Amino acid sequence: MPTPLIRRDSSGPVHLYDDLVPLIVAYIGSFETLSIAAKLNSCFLLHCRVQYSYLADDINLWQASETRHFASHEWDFRTPSTSSPSPSPSPITVKDSRSPLLATLHDAAYLSPSGLVFPPPSPSSNRGHASINPFSWGGPTSIEVSVQFSSFSNASHVFDFGDFSYLSRIFLCNFRTTNGITLCVRENHEAKYVDSATYDGFEEVGRWTHLVITMEGPCTKLYKNGQLIKMSVTSQEPEECLRDAQVLGAYLKGDGFHMEGVIGFLRFWNGKILSHEQVGELYEHAEYKRKPAKVKVTKRVFLTFSGEQYM
Repeated sequence: MPTPLIRRDSSGPVHLYDDLVPLIVAYIGSFETLSIAAKLNSCFLLHCRVQYSYLADDINLWQASETRHFASHEWDFRTPSTSSPSPSPSPITVKDSRSPLLATLHDAAYLSPSGLVFPPPSPSSNRGHASINPFSWGGPTSIEVSVQFSSFSNASHVFDFGDFSYLSRIFLCNFRTTNGITLCVRENHEAKYVDSATYDGFEEVGRWTHLVITMEGPCTKLYKNGQLIKMSVTSQEPEECLRDAQVLGAYLKGDGFHMEGVIGFLRFWNGKILSHEQVGELYEHAEYKRKPAKVKVTKRVFLTFSGEQYM
């Protein structure tokens, strides 16, 4: 969110009304901007400091940040340093930034600056995966995930969310040993599949794929890298239930179908269907696409209204 704006008459910081953002944008939109220090809490306009830090569009970045802000659950697996594989006595956990729910790493899985890593099989350790605490969800749902494969094994599961009755499951994997995408929504023994062609599948080995899935009624949409690649109007909505068997990087029912690669982050929106525009904003400003700061220049822009001047 924007950082504090200092009023020039030294009467103290003020806060920015959301409906004034377009007014600021209209003025500074022509700049190659990226960090805008601005807050306001009066009907006076302001002067704000524009700081060059990233070569991107700040306003769309704000919108993407707002969409992320309203996520019901978010696990960001990227860490400053690489961890060791999670030992059984004291496993590594990643906290949901929206709730106390934890994602717990098992066996060979570990964390890195890229995210949650599922390495290739090793004679000395079991295949890695992660589990998420049970919680109730269902109905209209949107899910966002960033994933990078290191190989396309048979039906490598990115996630498999369900319950121990196996009556309700939602899983995402590659199709057989190809890069095609398979999404399955299973309710009461009836499975509905949404598949992509290989040319619209996961990116090649070693490259990130940004996916968003929206499920509402019989309509399921699959977005890849900000674009709608598949829509089914004969699918089904996940039922509201306690999902007490939820895994990442593996098959819910046990051994087999493990993923080899990395998951960067995972987000849920319960009861909300993201629009095409919101999906595009999330992809355009996905964190792993952001470039590091390159320019140190700071510009000061003075805006006045009713004789008041801000900086």
